[in-house]
Amino acid sequence: MDSSSSSSGSDSWNFPTQTPQGGGNRYPTVVPTAVPTVKPLARPTAMPTAVPAIEDDDVEKNKISVNSAVNIYIETDDDQRAGYDWEVDETYDEIPGVEVSRSMGRSSAVLPNDLKYYLWMNYPESKEPQTFDAVITSPGRYLKLTNIQEAYSSPNFVYNPPAYNEDMDMEFEAFEVMASGDELPGVEFTITDEYGEYNFKFTTEMRNGNRKTPDAPIDFLIFHNYNEGEIGIWISSLYNEDAKLFKNATFDVAAEFTLWDKDGELNVITPKTKPISMKENGMFFFNYVDWQNGEGLTLKADLDGDDYYETNRKLK
Repeated sequence: MDSSSSSSGSDSWNFPTQTPQGGGNRYPTVVPTAVPTVKPLARPTAMPTAVPAIEDDDVEKNKISVNSAVNIYIETDDDQRAGYDWEVDETYDEIPGVEVSRSMGRSSAVLPNDLKYYLWMNYPESKEPQTFDAVITSPGRYLKLTNIQEAYSSPNFVYNPPAYNEDMDMEFEAFEVMASGDELPGVEFTITDEYGEYNFKFTTEMRNGNRKTPDAPIDFLIFHNYNEGEIGIWISSLYNEDAKLFKNATFDVAAEFTLWDKDGELNVITPKTKPISMKENGMFFFNYVDWQNGEGLTLKADLDGDDYYETNRKLK
């Protein structure tokens, strides 16, 4: 990977790398396999939101809450199932440590945080397409996703637990949302550690000139490296063969970053430049621990999706 800086004239930030793989038992999905090996620099800044308290007996859990009474169905790589499978009208409870519930106005699931899972959220009772908001919490982490499309043919959410990647020589977790160019998710990610609290907000729009939005799924991936304090976003076609459909598309990501340090001091960065603009397979990341240490918030990015970091920019 090329980690050199560039003043390409673009007022953006990013970075890419991965190849979709098969996942889940019935339907294909994507998992990050190759992330750039260059070590990132950066810090986040955005309005902190309180991370919900976690009970002691739930320390090993991820909790997913959906703002609607929808079906939640989960599969693992070991052919285990939980929740309601709308295709066969059956409810399953095969995954140890997993609880799925649905009430009149809300649905939720509790899952071990060391478990990779494929999750479907849908509402077949409705005759109109639905979108949902979901919150995923675990100790020290609060992730809110908005505008998630209901899913039937493939999962609309995949969680990859923290795992060591030999190529990258680091451990990271990944949250993947299956989306379309017309319906890209909003992201609010809050992380709390012994040094303070960090909040990151991202909104994304796809531009495709005057052309019709490609009828192909997008993999919107949020990457978090606990050990190094890195967070990033990677956007690509879900299937390699569909990448050519997005050759004229540009993904514009607007952001706001907030840092509360251990003394309660607030630092907010709302980039004054235009949103970061990247092509299919583009990715960006930054290091929030460096920011906490007073080194500023720096973004490394691959804006053109060629797996090389051509952008290295400090945000103001």
